[in-house]
Amino acid sequence: MTLSLLIANDKWQEFDQAWKDMLDSDGGVDEILLALELAGKKNRMSRCSALIRQHVAGLALAERHADAARLIGAGLQGGLAPSEFGERLLGHAQSAWGEEPWWTSYTEAAGFIAGAANLRDAWAKFSRLIAYQPESHIFHAGGWGTGKVIEVRLAQSEIVVRFKDGHEDNFPMDGAVDIFLPLAANDLRALYYEDPEGTTKQARKEPLEVLRLVLERHYGRAKLVSVKSALAQVGIESSSWSAWWRKCKKLAEMSPDYRIAGGGTNPELRLLVEPANPSSELEGQMKHMLDITEVIKRSREVLTPSTGEDILDVIRATILERVSDKEQPQLERICGWLLLREINVETPVELIDMFQITRALPAEEGSDRTPLYALFNQLPGYKEQDQAVDVLKEACGDDWQEEVLNNFQSLAPGMVRRMIDDLVSDGRGTDLAHHYSELIKRPLRAPHVLTYLAKAAEKGSLGDDLPAPMEQANSLVNLATQLYSVRRETPDDTRSHGRIVDLLAGGDNPLLERLFEGAGAKDLRTAQLLIKRGVEESIDNLVATLIFRTGPADDSHELFWMDESIWTTRAGLDGRIGELRVLKDERVPANEKALADAAEQGDLSENSEWDAALEEQRNLAGRISTLEGEVAMAQLLENAMLPEEMACPGTTVRYTQEGIEGELSIDILGPWDSTDDGKVVSYQAPLAKGMLGMQGGESTSIELPGGSIKIEVLGVDLIENL
Repeated sequence: MTLSLLIANDKWQEFDQAWKDMLDSDGGVDEILLALELAGKKNRMSRCSALIRQHVAGLALAERHADAARLIGAGLQGGLAPSEFGERLLGHAQSAWGEEPWWTSYTEAAGFIAGAANLRDAWAKFSRLIAYQPESHIFHAGGWGTGKVIEVRLAQSEIVVRFKDGHEDNFPMDGAVDIFLPLAANDLRALYYEDPEGTTKQARKEPLEVLRLVLERHYGRAKLVSVKSALAQVGIESSSWSAWWRKCKKLAEMSPDYRIAGGGTNPELRLLVEPANPSSELEGQMKHMLDITEVIKRSREVLTPSTGEDILDVIRATILERVSDKEQPQLERICGWLLLREINVETPVELIDMFQITRALPAEEGSDRTPLYALFNQLPGYKEQDQAVDVLKEACGDDWQEEVLNNFQSLAPGMVRRMIDDLVSDGRGTDLAHHYSELIKRPLRAPHVLTYLAKAAEKGSLGDDLPAPMEQANSLVNLATQLYSVRRETPDDTRSHGRIVDLLAGGDNPLLERLFEGAGAKDLRTAQLLIKRGVEESIDNLVATLIFRTGPADDSHELFWMDESIWTTRAGLDGRIGELRVLKDERVPANEKALADAAEQGDLSENSEWDAALEEQRNLAGRISTLEGEVAMAQLLENAMLPEEMACPGTTVRYTQEGIEGELSIDILGPWDSTDDGKVVSYQAPLAKGMLGMQGGESTSIELPGGSIKIEVLGVDLIENL
């Protein structure tokens, strides 16, 4: 490959010398043939003619006529004159293969004979024909992919090819010349044909070796899109490609033999003629980075278990210089110290001091978190938050357990599981029970903490002094509905939502079923009302199953709007269906086009348009699922049996409110009918909900977001033309 790299980089004097050094060897000519192919594409074959003559003369003396013929043939195809080299090409070919049984049929099929009108094309066809030997591999770019020559039938002038999918077919030799590309034995496609699983496994294990094979096929240089296409041919595509490229890129950037040139989504990958010095290049890059965050990001891009000490020294020195600057933001400095701790496997004294100083600071007025725990929650990822657990222990010494127990509800999400495990291992699990009890009463205060504590409680790690099962059940269902509504907003919310769903509804004996054991239908009413706000389907189905097993509540006076339906007018339902139709018929096709356009740009791992389109796809899917579920639950108010003179959906309520003079009124309809002026109110809204079931002359207090109000219902009228 050295010769091709020299030509690719226009190092012609070095190329001449490298070729001369090979003249006296007994080695093959494959590397020279590949280099001559590139020289021809660069229109520089004329400067290679003298060395071709010299090399061919040596091969002739050694009676290596086949190699001599291939060398001359490569020169002709690259631009040398047939008038000078044609006779020698035919002579060496005759000496090499003239006794073969296929000689006559192949030369006639290719037109490779003396006096040929176009000896270049004749040689190209002939060289392909002799490459089609049993067990050799070919590639069809039109769609059949890689195949293997199973049999050569000289009498019929055809070859039998078996393709990757097992399909076999016969092809005339003159047609095969035009449609098939012969593959070298070490071509990635040929290797994959023979051992798909092993080749894919090797590609993942040794990405640089596979990259080398691809780049050698492209004379040492290839755009990322070409590499991606080559890997797709060996089973590495989509998410597998993204993972492979992340690993390969990290290794290539720190390898002396490769270089990634250019930015954007389609950089060029190169094999280097002379080894580079990755540590010097990394040092130069980091000198121009403006803040610690950039340095940390670049460091993590190149860090692997096998990163050399020279690279580590550059990272250490750069980060140490930045974190020592006290003008830098505290959070960035802490992240830098944590990375140094990870590299050196030793906690910097400066980091412990920083934790101790911040720990001593009081909480700001109105905040329930001290500055240290506020800082923990700002750390960018679970990795950093988990590392902070060990540093906090070192900073607190023997007092770490009391420190953590006093601030447990303020822990960052990535610290909670470790802290629970460590406290339970040290016999302090029961001390966490009061935190669990407090959060059961206020489940939305620290959702991420409660999900971990609930799991620990289920395992029995918190002891027996726990809230009543029914209280736990309704609180955790409430938490599940809240996390369901925000499950896509942040990675923490996504993880917590997955944990609560698995905890409540996972396994053969779900926790929710155990907590509701012995509950009656009325006891399940709260959970049933909670899940109407939206919850993961597995939890919804489980609650429905429990209600079915329990049987109906002993409540003969249950009112129609208290079931699981969404009551609405026909206009409200049509509006919802219209929104659903717009999403399906307009937004989804537009999103699919955006995904396709983004995919054409190349590398998807660094493609902001792809990420945005993918996020929109998830949002559309979620919104469509929500609307379809709501429409399925819809019931028309025009079909309901409305009780007379009772406030309910489908009525106008006239009332007075303490502190406001005069008569007020609202129309109570469905959630899709409400108006911004407050004249039409959803029966699920606090004001209307507080009036439901009331009749003229009755008074009550209603809790609204702005405070409590007292009202007296004057009268209730049915709304006509629902």
